[in-house]
Amino acid sequence: NKTQRILEKFDPTDDLNEKVPSFVRDIMDKNFERYVKNFSDDSKNLGEFHESSKYQIEEYEKSLKEKGFADWNDSQLMNRIKEELNQKTNELLRYHLYNERVELINLLYARGSKAQIEKFENLVMCENN
Repeated sequence: NKTQRILEKFDPTDDLNEKVPSFVRDIMDKNFERYVKNFSDDSKNLGEFHESSKYQIEEYEKSLKEKGFADWNDSQLMNRIKEELNQKTNELLRYHLYNERVELINLLYARGSKAQIEKFENLVMCENN
């Protein structure tokens, strides 16, 4: 899996500004490690969900072609399946968010005020207690 290979080499804290305190780095590392650890199971779950939804999607599309319209309940079900697939896929691609988070943290420590930095650090500590 291409994403799995990326994750094996990716460390979001490598590019953090040197001003970023170690506790922020440690928390980011811990969160990223949990993400990587769960990635394989999450990927498997997405595949299983996709496979289990395939029949329903095919039947829905067949019904659309035959009738020219879809029942409201069937449409609602397809929307829920689509949302679930999107959410699960986004979870798997979360490493992109880690890159963006690093950029924002670096910007904060390079240009942010002392009050902004303190507020961020307090939020990081509260979020992980």
